[in-house]
Amino acid sequence: MKEKMNAKLVAKIAIMTAVMIGAFLAASVQTVPSADGGPLLLCPPRSTHCQSSLPTLRS
Repeated sequence: MKEKMNAKLVAKIAIMTAVMIGAFLAASVQTVPSADGGPLLLCPPRSTHCQSSLPTLRS
């Protein structure tokens, strides 16, 4: 009976570890650029003739 309890515990620990690693990986993914002030990579660096098609934000 002791082996059966340990197998269940090992399975629970493995599942929880996988969930925690998945949560950290999901949090480390870069966010989607947004028009509300987030990172917008529209033009290559050092570009002199770059125009954005996004509307300007009015504060």
